[in-house]
Amino acid sequence: GLRPTGLRLARYTHSPVVFERSVVLDLQRYIEARYNRNWDKEVADAHAVMEYTTYGVYAREVDRSKRVVAVKPPLSLYFWWPSEVAQIQDCFVQRVRDTGARLVGVQSNTGCEVKLIRHLAERVWPRVPEVAENLVAE
Repeated sequence: GLRPTGLRLARYTHSPVVFERSVVLDLQRYIEARYNRNWDKEVADAHAVMEYTTYGVYAREVDRSKRVVAVKPPLSLYFWWPSEVAQIQDCFVQRVRDTGARLVGVQSNTGCEVKLIRHLAERVWPRVPEVAENLVAE
């Protein structure tokens, strides 16, 4: 229900998409105020509504990117399909280096072991100890 802003169109479905909780809560309140009903019922009854696009349009057009900004795909890299994960040992390090990725996502349902991912990630972490220390995820 927003009017076109004249801004360049954007694709909001590039993976990984990380949602900011405060933006999601404000989006829910926005939908409820606009349509005078629970947000989940409005979304369920809407035609051709996708969660990523709704979030992206709200964050950019309504919230004016105050709390989140889009990351261009070359800064992120993901291994989504089982066929990609099957070859992860052969291509992970090179793909990270080739793209300059700062964010890597591995889909959990592929069955890839976390210790393998950590081993591969350690090969491309920065060598500055205090930076690498901040990248460790439990």
